[in-house]
Amino acid sequence: MFSDINAESTRRLTEAKSLVLLIKNEDLMRSLNLDSKVHKGAFFVLLYGALEYTITAVVQRCISILNKRQYDIHALKPTLYSLIFHKECNAIMDARDKKWTKRYELFSQLGGTKIANIEDCLFPTSIGNIKCNHSIFRLDTHVP
Repeated sequence: MFSDINAESTRRLTEAKSLVLLIKNEDLMRSLNLDSKVHKGAFFVLLYGALEYTITAVVQRCISILNKRQYDIHALKPTLYSLIFHKECNAIMDARDKKWTKRYELFSQLGGTKIANIEDCLFPTSIGNIKCNHSIFRLDTHVP
């Protein structure tokens, strides 16, 4: 299910490892007149790129799997409701004078059966670099 993501992540990490081996070979670096600081910076960029790709691809694959299996929302953890009801939450946020109508419409959906359908391109974090405290890492946890 995730073998293609694993292969691409491995390829990216192999590139980073190759750069580390180059950085470690100080004689080669000096003979090529290469600045090790630039390469060390490039190494961290490669590592972050591998991390970001892996997390993004896994989240999108999981969303795709959830959508294909057509789960009823009640079979899923409530922490996934923020993804399932993304459009509705945005409608509440944007609806000034209709906010109570939008709230009613959202919570009315919890009473019956509803098949979970999450936007494939949705990524549950704020804009910017991925950080450990982003909700993506906490989707399956329960804080007392």
